[in-house]
Amino acid sequence: MSIKHGVATIDYSIDKDHRRKGLGKEIVKKAIFEIKRDYLDLSIIRAEVKTDNVASNKLFVKLNFINQHEKRGVQTYFLKLS
Repeated sequence: MSIKHGVATIDYSIDKDHRRKGLGKEIVKKAIFEIKRDYLDLSIIRAEVKTDNVASNKLFVKLNFINQHEKRGVQTYFLKLS
């Protein structure tokens, strides 16, 4: 995770031997929780996902991230915090 200009960016990778076990969901949910808890001044979480990473793209949509745009094979998602 990185923070710039009031926006937290989530970035993660899971070893191929451990994929499809729900780990991505747990990682992203924990990151959202910790950002909300520790960075009260942040209002947006951003995520970039390779367009061909179907599972991660579905995950961010399921967790209420809005698909902002696609550029050079990367989808950018945003989640507004309340």
